[in-house]
Amino acid sequence: MTQQTGTESLAPKSEKTLKATKAKETKVKAKAKPKGVEQFRAGTIGRQIAELIVAGKQTNDEILASVKKSHKDCDTTAACVAWYRSKLRKQGIIK
Repeated sequence: MTQQTGTESLAPKSEKTLKATKAKETKVKAKAKPKGVEQFRAGTIGRQIAELIVAGKQTNDEILASVKKSHKDCDTTAACVAWYRSKLRKQGIIK
């Protein structure tokens, strides 16, 4: 009696299974998230904040005031603006 290793006991995948796996991998690659402000949905507070940050020359408090002006009932804080700025900086979109 011979001793089996983990790879010997696996049955080879069928041609159909390999094609299905390949198709799934292709779909995953096609859904790569965009960088920049496009990663945030249009018309959202996050998109507005990201656009203002990328435009530059505004502090977090100025951006917050602009957001509060256009979205009266939002709960956005300066910490939220700082989070978006940090995310964009980590992605290399801003310095």
